[in-house]
Formats: sequence, C-alpha cells, structure tokens
Amino acid sequence: MAQIVQIAALDLPKTNEALRQVSEQLVRLEARLNDLATPTLPSCLVYNSVVKSIAHNTETDMTWNSHQHDTGGFHSLQANTDQIVIPSEGTYLVGAFLIWDTHSDSGQRLLTITLNDPAPAAAAAKIADHNIIGISLTSFVWNSAQTLRRFAANDILRVSVLQTSTVSLNVLDTTTYGPRANGFYCIRLSD
Repeated sequence: MAQIVQIAALDLPKTNEALRQVSEQLVRLEARLNDLATPTLPSCLVYNSVVKSIAHNTETDMTWNSHQHDTGGFHSLQANTDQIVIPSEGTYLVGAFLIWDTHSDSGQRLLTITLNDPAPAAAAAKIADHNIIGISLTSFVWNSAQTLRRFAANDILRVSVLQTSTVSLNVLDTTTYGPRANGFYCIRLSD
C-alpha cells in the first residue's frame, strides 16, 4: 500500500511579509533537495514559469515548462510536459508543491501525485496528496506532498490539482512569485 505523506498548508496574509515567509520555507525545501541531489544521484526539479488557471471543480494535470535541473532524463520540455518518467528501477523521493492565488472563500485546494495514470488524472492511482478544506483562504495557500517509494523503470508520475472556489483560480508562476512558487521533483536514492 502506498504511503501518503502530507505537509501542512500555509494560510498567510497577502503581504510582502507573507511572501517572504513562504519564500523562506521554499528555500529550506530547496536546500533539502540540493543536499540530496548531488551529481551522483539522478534527479530532476521541474517548474512552471507561467500562471496556470485552474477551473472551479475540475481536476487538472499540471504541466511543467522549465527545469532547474534534470540529471537523469526524467522530463521532456517538448512532449508530455505533465510527466516525470522514472528512468530505472529504484527507490525515489518524489514531491510537488505550489502556491494558490488568493480568493475569499473556504473551498478546497487539492494537490495529488499520481502513478501510471492516463491523462487526465481523474480516477488515477494516488501515491501522495495534500487536501486543504474549509479554512480561511483569503491568503496565499501552499499545497505540498511527497513520498518515498520504489518505482519500476518507465513508471509515469503526474501532478493533478483541484480547487472549489466557485471561479477559476491561479496556480502562481515562478517568474512573478519567485523560483519556488511551484515545482515537481524526483530524486533517486538507491537501487
């Protein structure tokens, strides 16, 4: 049975101080990733440099248009940009994170990492998720999930999102909101 790992959401006011706090947490996450992602470990960190609008109550696969790095051939910028493909069997740390724009409701914000699902992600095999329901969402909200598990060669990983704010809502971009506004990573730890 897959292990689900959830990381708490941040419910922060929409201020420069709030962005600074989120940025500091993301820098700590990046430091953890950089500690693990040495040149001897195949790994990738992909992100989206543009805003992605997510329709109300519509599960949507995230796409990733940029690499911080990809030392194992996990991701393509030309085709199937919604996927990380496991290059060889082994144990991997896989995770995703994103920041939702503000909206004055108490709807749901869901981030899910799926395994070998057909696109779109509806009814896919979930391996990690983070669901925020019924909190005050008048501020930026950070979704984050990760899992440590074995994968087979050519396993396909995707990230899907869902939100119920009654209107379309943006996943923030890295160009405007900093290098860690969103990302999807995979690090091979052992055979």
